[in-house]
Amino acid sequence: MPDHELDPSRLSALAKARDTRRAYVKQLSEKYQDTRAHRADVQRRLAVARQNAEMYHGFQRVEADNQIAALVAEERELTDRLAEIQAETDATSGEAQEAGQLYRACLSFAVDQGLPIPPSLAADAATLNRIQMPMAMPGGAS
Repeated sequence: MPDHELDPSRLSALAKARDTRRAYVKQLSEKYQDTRAHRADVQRRLAVARQNAEMYHGFQRVEADNQIAALVAEERELTDRLAEIQAETDATSGEAQEAGQLYRACLSFAVDQGLPIPPSLAADAATLNRIQMPMAMPGGAS
């Protein structure tokens, strides 16, 4: 019987923390791509509006200029939003990496100590064993 105790639900909680952050990073990445595509559409419409504005005079020119101003503001807003999404992605990605490292360290400890591993994490434990095996073999490959 091992000298250490580890509640298997703690390993599950660490895995869930890692997976939750990874999923959020994926959502943010999709949101970034959607926002970038929206901004590209606004930029195309802005280019056309600027080109067409040259043909207008008087009231129509004022309307065209207003449309251009609105598109410029929308483009600026989308650019700012992209920066926010990127910053949030970077922070969450770092958290996911830290959570993954902590999970792997705790799982490795549990495996090394022969502690119970939740069935849902058995595949991760088996993968960890395969990774550690070459290092444990005398004269093993590097």
